[in-house]
Amino acid sequence: MHGRLGRFSRTALQRLIKEGNVHVDGRAVKPSYEIHGGEIIEAVVPPAEPADIQGENIPLDIIWEDEHLIALNKQAGIVVHPARGIGSGTLVNGLVYYAESLSTGSQRFRPGIVHRLDKDTTGVMLVAKNDQVHWRMAQQFEQRKVRKTYIAVAEREMELLQPLLSEAGVEPVGRVVLGTVKGDLHDIGKNLVRMMLQGGGFEVIDCGIDVSAEKFIEAIKESGAKVLAMSALLTTTMPQMAEVVKAVKEAGMDEIKTMIGGAPVTQAYADEIGADGYAADAASAVDTAKELSG
Repeated sequence: MHGRLGRFSRTALQRLIKEGNVHVDGRAVKPSYEIHGGEIIEAVVPPAEPADIQGENIPLDIIWEDEHLIALNKQAGIVVHPARGIGSGTLVNGLVYYAESLSTGSQRFRPGIVHRLDKDTTGVMLVAKNDQVHWRMAQQFEQRKVRKTYIAVAEREMELLQPLLSEAGVEPVGRVVLGTVKGDLHDIGKNLVRMMLQGGGFEVIDCGIDVSAEKFIEAIKESGAKVLAMSALLTTTMPQMAEVVKAVKEAGMDEIKTMIGGAPVTQAYADEIGADGYAADAASAVDTAKELSG
């Protein structure tokens, strides 16, 4: 049954059987009943109890949305769904307020929630808008068809090491100006690149998010950096990368090497706009920066 009704937990299916909602050849059976083959199994799923979840206007970092699902960036510090002693301020409270429809969910108080992340973990979550999508997505997670990557980051370690490296006379392998382009407010990927670059021996001038071409050029002039790294998560902000590359060339900074990266960015796009390098992820960003630094 769990294979056919994957959106229900085994505990929930056992409850259905105990409540007489599962019949084998027309007869109610106990959870201990053994299937011999050839039987007709019928399960009557009662209507879901009202969730009674209060919608709350909680900001959601939506990456993708269509009529089937929502992909969002869950921030650290927020609980995914209501639980004992936690009835508000959760991601589900925000989803109930935001979405016109959500799947019933495998358990009460979890509409739309196919998988979860711990309170202090940040990352991408997929939310189902209807039960069919929920069931199909749950099957893919159960069958390991969804690839999940976890990255542990120790940001403050580099802050502690930096003074020691300076005292020891360790020179950075290069300087990189880094930022998310104008109109884009996403910084998770950019922050990972920064920490990987620092770990690779670079001094990083982080301009933050929503950075204009003028601000990038100003940072290059002030720092003396030879590499400019740009990040974008939205396809709508990718053209800003082209604007920055163009502005750098128009400023006569022929010695400055530009590199780009981000979820929608490709090597082909880097070639199209005249960027000097492309990094598919934070780890390869270090290698690209080293190559461009000469």
